[in-house]
Amino acid sequence: MPTEKQYFPLDGYTKSFWLGLEDQEEFSSHRTTRELPSEVDVLVIGSGYAGASTAHYLLHQDPALRVALYEARTACSGATGRNGGHVKPYYHRNYDLYLQMLGEKGAAEVVNSEYDHLWAIKKIVDDNNIDCDFFLTRACDVYPDKEDSRVARDLEAAKSMLANPHIYPEMKKQFQIFHGAAARMISKSPQTDIAFTYPAASCWPWKLFISILKMCVAKGLNLQTNTLVTKVTSTDNGKWVVHTPRGTTICGKVVYCTNGYTKGLLEEFSNTIVPQRGVCCSIEAADKDHTPHLTNTYGLFTSRPNSDYLINRPDGTIIVGGRDESLIKPNGDISGWFDCVDDTYVDEVSKAEFKDYMKKRFSTWENTDSDVSKIWSGILGFTNDYLPYVGELDVIGKKGCYIVAGFHGHGMPRVLFSAKAVATCITQNKKVHELEYTIPKGFFVSKERIEKPNVYEQGIHKFVKEHYDAKL
Repeated sequence: MPTEKQYFPLDGYTKSFWLGLEDQEEFSSHRTTRELPSEVDVLVIGSGYAGASTAHYLLHQDPALRVALYEARTACSGATGRNGGHVKPYYHRNYDLYLQMLGEKGAAEVVNSEYDHLWAIKKIVDDNNIDCDFFLTRACDVYPDKEDSRVARDLEAAKSMLANPHIYPEMKKQFQIFHGAAARMISKSPQTDIAFTYPAASCWPWKLFISILKMCVAKGLNLQTNTLVTKVTSTDNGKWVVHTPRGTTICGKVVYCTNGYTKGLLEEFSNTIVPQRGVCCSIEAADKDHTPHLTNTYGLFTSRPNSDYLINRPDGTIIVGGRDESLIKPNGDISGWFDCVDDTYVDEVSKAEFKDYMKKRFSTWENTDSDVSKIWSGILGFTNDYLPYVGELDVIGKKGCYIVAGFHGHGMPRVLFSAKAVATCITQNKKVHELEYTIPKGFFVSKERIEKPNVYEQGIHKFVKEHYDAKL
């Protein structure tokens, strides 16, 4: 009889570039108290970007709250500790989808919110003097295949976005499109015929959110790492019991900041937020005294699942993520990519994708040898409609429970305000739609959204059917 598939974080995970300091940081395995608290007001599940930010806003808005945060592994060791370090709003990318789903005002809310995130994160870093290599720069999106259908689609999306009267004028002023030789010169990408550039940033995400967690603990947060939440059950008096191998905790409110692992605890989201494995690596010049430097962060896009993202760190290290097609087996098997929570390994096929990556794609690197210094995998949470789920879970019969999850591989410019919205729901005892504007309405949880077909998954299966000899 087959074993039931589990959707919890695994031990023995690959170590990312960002987690290189983890073993030197005692706080990574912090437990505020030796035993779990018997009861708290709010219990947050997950210590990444969403969990840390939710705890931050809860304690900022109501310092008297008894807040606990349980993490299955070490602090910030999930997607937050293994992403690309890219604080990059999409702006035009996927704008056509938002326009179709949400209308002109709804699509503008998404774009404006992502723009605001950039400055809000910078303010948190500046106000708290957080050492996380935060670097304000510009993103540059290029297209290595000039004939790819993605080029025309994104250009039309950009034109439509710039024509939207509800999008911030100051953002539009900073958005530029270059063509031909100018695009190649500015981007240093000899294959592209077009380049979109706009404000973005990079950072060391693990350092940023470890710092925020430390601030929260100083304000009274009870942080319990290496404490896997296995289930959450209700009581007769309207409270919740959070179960772990170390014991249980009773709480009035539960916040699921579980992203790619959501379906492990909320079966209602089994086809709504699906885990997907990704691969990322760090690349260094073989001669570290002569390292070319790219002034932009990058997106290298195609219509296939092989779009990449890249940042150039202040120390010269390149962080590159993507190459998703390398996770699909030759026979079309996607089990090591889609609906997968195994971040304990990286395939040899994926490793080969990053060999001479920079030399092949950027003119300034064409005479520079490089080495992949570290490569890792991570688990992302992809949703049925490309948008995150934020708000109360009353719609599935879980009054007092909330969710901040499903960021579709694009959490850095979306999570902060989503966490703030849920924290405000709790401290003001309101539903997310009753709040003064905090997040795009398209992020709100609804039963209708949860039960919609997974169009993202449909797209994956369509691609596999068209490009592979699928024998699933």
